[in-house]
Amino acid sequence: SEALQDRAADVRQATADVFVAMDGDAGAPFAEQIADVVLGDQEMIVQVAAAKALGIVGEAAVSQAPRLVEALSDADSHVRLGGALGLCALGVRASEHASHLAGRLIDDSWYVRRAAAEALGCIGPAAAEHADKLLSAALNDADDDVRSAAATAFAAQGPVAAKHVRDIAKLTTDNEKKRGVRCAAALALGSLGQA
Repeated sequence: SEALQDRAADVRQATADVFVAMDGDAGAPFAEQIADVVLGDQEMIVQVAAAKALGIVGEAAVSQAPRLVEALSDADSHVRLGGALGLCALGVRASEHASHLAGRLIDDSWYVRRAAAEALGCIGPAAAEHADKLLSAALNDADDDVRSAAATAFAAQGPVAAKHVRDIAKLTTDNEKKRGVRCAAALALGSLGQA
């Protein structure tokens, strides 16, 4: 759709939202164009909307995974963000790429680190081999949003996360941490049945 390339960000976002509202099969022919927006748009809100659309188009989106993984090592942080958002949208279908996402947990850009953590959470237990990196990000990252996303994603790793309940519990009582981090840690504990 040409509207995905419109010069107005709100038009590009609205177009991506239309794909989200469509049946996945109807949007499948546009998977490559949607991935172009996820990877190339300079407006984060458009990238997020396009990533959601990519997740809706189903199996057609999986063919875009190699491009999304390649984007994780791009020099431009917006492109790296797009790669992580796109892989998050694929969820468990991106599990074979979890190691690439785990590598972005130490990205220079906080929003790339946050998106990588969220993507590992979207993959769920299939990314459990990277739970230690998520735990480290939850406990040590300099950014509150990254710590919150990492705590939430860590809990999504299933039984491996349950072994570290005490570590996550520390985040709920640390008044040096922002309220959002403490809330995310409490919700993570709740999802592990430990709240």
